[in-house]
Amino acid sequence: MIAWLAVVVVLATACGQSRHPVAHRAQPKPTAAAAVPATPAPLPRLIPAQLIIPSIGVKATVEQVGVDSHGDMGVPQSWRDVAWYSPGPAPGQQGDAVIDGHLDWYGGIEAVFWNLGKLTPGDQIQVVTQTGQTLDFQVTSMENVPYNSHPPGLFATTGSPELSLITCAGSWDTKAGTYLQRLVVNASYVGESG
Repeated sequence: MIAWLAVVVVLATACGQSRHPVAHRAQPKPTAAAAVPATPAPLPRLIPAQLIIPSIGVKATVEQVGVDSHGDMGVPQSWRDVAWYSPGPAPGQQGDAVIDGHLDWYGGIEAVFWNLGKLTPGDQIQVVTQTGQTLDFQVTSMENVPYNSHPPGLFATTGSPELSLITCAGSWDTKAGTYLQRLVVNASYVGESG
């Protein structure tokens, strides 16, 4: 029930706080999905501690969140951190592990996912667990969706191990107090590295 509730409202998460009229950052380039190697067997529940995205210089602490008072997925308390939806699958488990991060912050600060739109299929994402294991993911697709939409597969609790990264995109709606789109980056689990 909690996972379903989060699907209904998740895309209202991870908004920037600067209230820019438009999110001035790279927009995702429409590309074909990347070929991903055969999916390794799912892992036991490993709690994420750090998210690393080498191609855009992200090395962020992972906070654990659930659902906030509005019924939305919680967001990180710091603009430098990302937040993992801990009631759902952990990275490497069957289903879709979801991590969000801010696009920007009060005063126009570029936050952790400012350059998320620069990723392309094939780019690598790493999740370092609390036990020190490094889980490798490969970007398969990216899309901008309306902030109140419900993309299929987001928050899935079954299926191959996937990772979804979410941040704000598009124009700022002053009346609604949110960006009108969300950038969703999808990645598949490809194994562990040393």
